[in-house]
Amino acid sequence: MGWSELRMIPNEYNDEFRAIDEGILNLMRQRMDLSKGKRYFPEQEIIQEMATTFDMKISKINWLMHSLNDRYRPEFPDEAVSIMKRAVLEGFEYNITHAMQHEHGSVVHIDINSLNSENIRGYLRTELLLDIQGDKEYSARRNGSSGGGGKTHLTFIVSPTLSDDMTGFTLSLIPYAEPIESFQEEIIILDKEVLFE
Repeated sequence: MGWSELRMIPNEYNDEFRAIDEGILNLMRQRMDLSKGKRYFPEQEIIQEMATTFDMKISKINWLMHSLNDRYRPEFPDEAVSIMKRAVLEGFEYNITHAMQHEHGSVVHIDINSLNSENIRGYLRTELLLDIQGDKEYSARRNGSSGGGGKTHLTFIVSPTLSDDMTGFTLSLIPYAEPIESFQEEIIILDKEVLFE
């Protein structure tokens, strides 16, 4: 087979899968109608029970539950709010530094650093989601990540917009992973001078 030839990928989708998928979509529609755009998320104890009952990873259930909530996409920030929360766990330092405030949401920035970064040469793969307990119901979702060498930077989109005064708020990172992940297959090196006109 040459480069220009295309081969059909077998697809064994059938009526049994269609019936299951339609049932899932029906339940999603019912949940959306019932929630009316408000965030509903089970407590972590309930998530643990679901993980045991359905033999699934907690991170996958957290991903699914967060996916069922409406999503906000920010445009230009109005201001920045300092958060400066720190935690250390199992050789890693976690710092929630600040939030960029937008009209209908916030973008929260988190830095994670290995306390032994000289021993780490790879990429940290984080399977975490920001959870916020505060003056109202908040929904958070992953927005991006970057890093290397024992350091990583995460951003989360939070809606509605966080309060400027976060006194009494509880911030935590909970296990979360998307079930279908794309893995890096090649490294593309950009090392040429770029002039902007």
